[in-house]
Amino acid sequence: MANKPRHRRFGNIRKRASGRYQIRYPGPDGRMRAGPETYERKSDAERALALIEAQMISGEWADSDRSKIKLRLLRSILTTAVEEDKILPRNPCRVRGAGTELTPERPVLTVAQVFELAELVGRRPVGNIRRLPDGQYRLRYRRHGVMRTAPEIYSTRWAAEAALWAMGTDGRADYDHDRRYRALVLLATLPVCAGERQPRFAAAI
Repeated sequence: MANKPRHRRFGNIRKRASGRYQIRYPGPDGRMRAGPETYERKSDAERALALIEAQMISGEWADSDRSKIKLRLLRSILTTAVEEDKILPRNPCRVRGAGTELTPERPVLTVAQVFELAELVGRRPVGNIRRLPDGQYRLRYRRHGVMRTAPEIYSTRWAAEAALWAMGTDGRADYDHDRRYRALVLLATLPVCAGERQPRFAAAI
């Protein structure tokens, strides 16, 4: 479905009484979240929204609310679940070198990674999700211009949405592509793109 004129496809931006701009966006669970900081210019807020969407698409987005949870006790519980109860194959609450306080260099995307992200941002699979009377969810998607119904039934809306995004990524479902966001990502990453000078990178947009 084509984007409506003047309708933002991911998240929203509001101007606060201070004159600065704040972003809000939906997480994978559907809950709206507010950005942790405000921006002097609206263009900076739009850039932040685009990068957050890129992180969600690539699977690199992390919930800042969950990062506030204390992990001393959680790590011990999960270790017991792995080593004694055999419930989990490995402990996800494990950070290599966590006992050593280091300040690693901030990672920088390569040129190839920047262009890969730029191609993903703005892509949205075409389909819809319907809640069934029993509380489960059914997925419909468009393939080669024809709407089809997925045979699977999903227990949560998030699982159905994840399946739709996966289908759009691997080519099983059609997708709409707003290519304006490609230029936005490329411009946003100009200052930190590794090993490339700005004129050469800008010329590739």
